[in-house]
Amino acid sequence: MHESLQISALRNQPIPIQRIALKAAGGSIDDLNHLLEATSPDRKTLLLPSIYQILDSKHLPNNDSDRPLPAAASRARSAVVRAMDLLPQISPIDDTVGIDLWPRLWAWFLFLESECQSQEDGEAESLMCARIIRCAFHVVLPAGSSIETKSHLRSTPGFYSAVARAWRFVFRGFEGVNWQTPIRRNAENLVLLTIVLAFVSDRKNDIASSAFLEALVDGVDGSTAVLAGVMIKHIDVATDALSSPEVMVADSGFLQLEYLTAFLCFLEAADKEVASGESLPHQIFRELTKGRVAISLFRAVHALSAFKNDAIATDNLPQVINQCLHILSRLFLDGKMYAATRVEVAPLFLLTIASCGQQPHLFETRTHAFLKQILCELLPCSTLYSKVLRQMEHIAADMATPEFAASGLLPLWTSFIGLVDNRLRVLNALESGDISSMRACDNMLCGKLGLRADFERCGGCLSFYYCSKQCQSVDWEDGGHKSTCKEFVPLLSEKAALTTRERSFVRAVLHYDYALSRFQIYTEIVQCLRAHPGGG
Repeated sequence: MHESLQISALRNQPIPIQRIALKAAGGSIDDLNHLLEATSPDRKTLLLPSIYQILDSKHLPNNDSDRPLPAAASRARSAVVRAMDLLPQISPIDDTVGIDLWPRLWAWFLFLESECQSQEDGEAESLMCARIIRCAFHVVLPAGSSIETKSHLRSTPGFYSAVARAWRFVFRGFEGVNWQTPIRRNAENLVLLTIVLAFVSDRKNDIASSAFLEALVDGVDGSTAVLAGVMIKHIDVATDALSSPEVMVADSGFLQLEYLTAFLCFLEAADKEVASGESLPHQIFRELTKGRVAISLFRAVHALSAFKNDAIATDNLPQVINQCLHILSRLFLDGKMYAATRVEVAPLFLLTIASCGQQPHLFETRTHAFLKQILCELLPCSTLYSKVLRQMEHIAADMATPEFAASGLLPLWTSFIGLVDNRLRVLNALESGDISSMRACDNMLCGKLGLRADFERCGGCLSFYYCSKQCQSVDWEDGGHKSTCKEFVPLLSEKAALTTRERSFVRAVLHYDYALSRFQIYTEIVQCLRAHPGGG
């Protein structure tokens, strides 16, 4: 046992202090509180001998029935709860002291947890998890703890399940929070969230083992969806905290985003490392995708890009922003998730690119490459969707600043904004009735353009249009529509990618682009024929 935990460590203290400490060691909460008041802030370690005796496992009640605890056992229980609340206030504590305290703390936690479970008191059980997590962080895992001490804590069976329960519990205090006028309770919850993430992020390099992930999932009722929901909500809470006028709250929000994005990068790396497509990291990542994590990450990027607080050290700001964008690149580069969320996401990408162009020093080379790919490939395709165009309409187009030019994004940005303006011109004309709804014959051997009234619609799929019965017959027999007509209806109902209104807009865009480019097309055809005479 470490000497600071022995009653003999108080022998040089005044006699009244020694007497109070001995009574407190016997389980007197009043004397424990008196001892707290009698010691100066830098001498709170004098409480340790009394707390160590209070936590002695010999005081653990042996009560397997549903009957109330005997009076003595009830007093011991209350003293332990008070001791657990006081431990985080005692600092600094040598990590070897924490190793001696931890077995007793954990034994009492298991008893108190089982007591809450038998009483079906989920709120008290979650609160107890929060207590043990605070104790673990302040007592067993203080700054500078050795690898051996951390391993001692990690190897405790069920510890990460308690971490997850505390993680889930603390969000109940954030309903309807106004970060412009934060209250003490919000600040305390933010501190607890930071502690939780310190333990979660501490395992971010342990890709080979998913045991702690299993424990986290177990702590939220065995549901990867619940764990993903907690993580997404946490990103939102931390992002909102950045706007707080209180330095401590804003700093805590920034630190938590650093932890969260590091953990997301860990999940992404672990998902790649494991061959099985149904690995636990993969399942969590999939639930994050379903849970709209992208929207939360975009909010975080914009809040971080605008974050300025001279009282807070933000040396890691570029790292956190780039970690957010790295996860976004993983989510969107395959195109599937983007197709499902383009209306919301396309304007967010545009704002992110604008931010990147104005502050190029914040973004890594790979981030620039990713945003260039988005600007050149995904976003131009989205201009064929009227809802996306309307979302983009209000984003500032004037980015001709020296910073933007230095980022290398300005030429691409200018070209894209020009495309958006052209598409908006067509959309406004279509919606105002200045141009008529156009159709094109879906017989690819024909392709005639004209007004809607000049075409007949296929009665089966209600989606293909033909300028004549002959063209419909040709497309049915030779064009493949015979085999796809019935499949086209469920395809449209599932994807809902192009409504009738959207298809009208696409046809108008094609007609507009063709009118602009036809002379260039004719010129290129003539040049090709001259270069390859007799080529058919």
